[in-house]
Amino acid sequence: MVIFFYIPESYIARVLTAACEENGNICTVFPDLNALCTAFTNMIEKPDLVVLDYRLFNHAVFNPYRYLQTFNHMTPLIFYNDPFPEPQRRARHWECTLQTLYFDSFKPESYRSVFSTIAQTVESEQLLPYIPLLQPARTVPSTPIVVPAAPESTIRKTPEQVKTTCKLHDTAYTLLQIFYTLRDKACSVSAFKHELEKTRRPLSIKTIYAHIARLRAQLTAHPELHMNIINTTDGYRLLCL
Repeated sequence: MVIFFYIPESYIARVLTAACEENGNICTVFPDLNALCTAFTNMIEKPDLVVLDYRLFNHAVFNPYRYLQTFNHMTPLIFYNDPFPEPQRRARHWECTLQTLYFDSFKPESYRSVFSTIAQTVESEQLLPYIPLLQPARTVPSTPIVVPAAPESTIRKTPEQVKTTCKLHDTAYTLLQIFYTLRDKACSVSAFKHELEKTRRPLSIKTIYAHIARLRAQLTAHPELHMNIINTTDGYRLLCL
């Protein structure tokens, strides 16, 4: 049987081809995918099997089996490190896949021996630890995993505490109190203007923007507060990180 391989890791390619050649197969390892495609296109007699790395394609976008149909020769193709099959069922998975895709043109009895050889080699201690996509998940430790505690929510800090930390002037402090009253809701600049003018002389919209920007700068200058003011489609909102 003639087998084409393209596997980026040279060590894995050498071990797999050696195992196949011991059983009388003729193996060719290609240095890159373009070389393999060029050889495949120019050959009249196609190989009996193509073995590839599963990571070569975005399988949601490119279907290599459809690509092979353009040559009017459905050469059996498998991915040696396909992550889907369970251990010990790899050879059967390849056989079922090709039977589903190729129907009567695929003769499974002709491939069971080489599939078994490749699967056993893939699962061997010599190779398995080095194969991408086939590493088992690490066991969860028996001792509890310590998750760092999240910083205490700054909403628990009173406006007075924030005022002291940031040294806020009266207008900024009043703005902060409005933000605290609203909690997670946004407030428009015109609403801020209305609230501030209850105890102050009339303020321009431009002045309101300046006060909000200054308060934001004072809050972000103290990262230990984990606070910021964000601009939303509905206005400004106090964000407690």
